[in-house]
Amino acid sequence: MEENSEEVLPACVIGLGPAGIAASLELTAKGIHTMAFELGNIGGQVNTTATIDNYPSFSGPAIDLVNKFSADVDRMVEGGYLKVVYSNVTSLTREGDLFRVKTRRLSKLFRSVIVASGTRYRPYAIPDPQMTVKGRGFSRCAICDGPLYKGQDVMVVGGGEAAFQEAIYLASICRSVTLINRRTVFRASIRDVEAFRSLPNTRIIAPAVTVSCSGSDHLEHVVIKDPNDAGNSTLQTLDVTACFIYIGSVAATSFVQIDGALDDRGNMKVDEDMQNIEIPGLFSAGDVIDSPLRQ
Repeated sequence: MEENSEEVLPACVIGLGPAGIAASLELTAKGIHTMAFELGNIGGQVNTTATIDNYPSFSGPAIDLVNKFSADVDRMVEGGYLKVVYSNVTSLTREGDLFRVKTRRLSKLFRSVIVASGTRYRPYAIPDPQMTVKGRGFSRCAICDGPLYKGQDVMVVGGGEAAFQEAIYLASICRSVTLINRRTVFRASIRDVEAFRSLPNTRIIAPAVTVSCSGSDHLEHVVIKDPNDAGNSTLQTLDVTACFIYIGSVAATSFVQIDGALDDRGNMKVDEDMQNIEIPGLFSAGDVIDSPLRQ
């Protein structure tokens, strides 16, 4: 290496959710020194759910799976082949045949990169005309914030797997759970929908959308209506102290600044080998890729 040349590292993994951890395990098992970047907690969005029952060779409390993931990462770090940087990646760019990854305080060159940054929540806001709620009482994480509303009336917005699974968890600690969805058809499995319906303290209102919210310094009321109702004849008010929002997500790829890396929806483009066919050395895994299959 020339005296003033910059060090080029073999491999980088962006994101340490299930896909990023699996990629890191493969790389380090082959003796490839790897640097991984993680903004939040090891395990990604597994940290935001209560129970996992659709992961290979595991079924049980999500925290138990997170602990297994953390133990895997610790072993790789102790083995000397993995270094974890807990920081937000601000940009991924191309420099010749190499890739530059930047955080606020770090800039590194890599020969190959695996993007496993997962997804971020779709933006969603309920109008607060009186400006009295100010976001208090809204959450994207039932396992994190649900216990704050134990014994109270809450609602869930969404019709997918996450919405129903978290609503089932909330029903175990809250007085009542109302789930609303803008369509009468749900993306969740029939098993989860029926499991939620069977609970004595739950109800589903569909089709329905939120119109406004109000309260005294915290959420107390949410007005909803049928989305097909142009005249507001179906308005009704739900008296709830919390609203948990699960309306889907989009790929977390805002940091990717490489032409040809993303499709028109912001997903990483890959072939059957999880590699971008136009950009050698750029790989992706997990929910960040363009795939109809999601967990």
